[in-house]
Amino acid sequence: MKAHERRKLDIPKQVETERLVLQILGPGDGEALYTAFTESIERLQPWFHWAQKATSLETNQLHVRNVQAYYYNCERLEYGIFLKVDNTLAGRIGVHEVCWDPIIRELGYWLRTGYEGCGYVSEAVQALLKICFENLQAHKVIIRAESENERSLTVARRAGFTHEGTARHYQPSNADPDRMVDMCFYSLLGSEWR
Repeated sequence: MKAHERRKLDIPKQVETERLVLQILGPGDGEALYTAFTESIERLQPWFHWAQKATSLETNQLHVRNVQAYYYNCERLEYGIFLKVDNTLAGRIGVHEVCWDPIIRELGYWLRTGYEGCGYVSEAVQALLKICFENLQAHKVIIRAESENERSLTVARRAGFTHEGTARHYQPSNADPDRMVDMCFYSLLGSEWR
């Protein structure tokens, strides 16, 4: 799919679920993202390489501006997970590096400390699957997570993803770079969705 064809896709900037509003991060969200990340950094560090050091408010404000460019260029999608009840930024979910051939999408997500265990990620994943299969014309969506990240693996299983396999010693651990970790790969085909 050529760049001009990608821009014609109808990719929503905002999606509502029962309890959430998923919205492409943009101007004005930098401070909320900074606060959510700062509160959650210790819990995120074992799983994400980008969470290994604290960031500044300015860095987060720049990041949300870049998110807008990613969206308009159909490069990747980064939605804030906002609670309908009070508009709190409870986390982030997105489609990483949209690849167009073959048509495979990879989901990634994280929640702010204190918002785990409420089903917010599972609810957000269902909304993003709709975008992947209906708007982005995905054939397959994948979720990958370290074998020790049980919360993330549970999200994939609850959403109906199939465990395709585990790559042993896939990468160094974010928590301990001298230790190699296994990576689990889960997928959901368009024909299996819904």
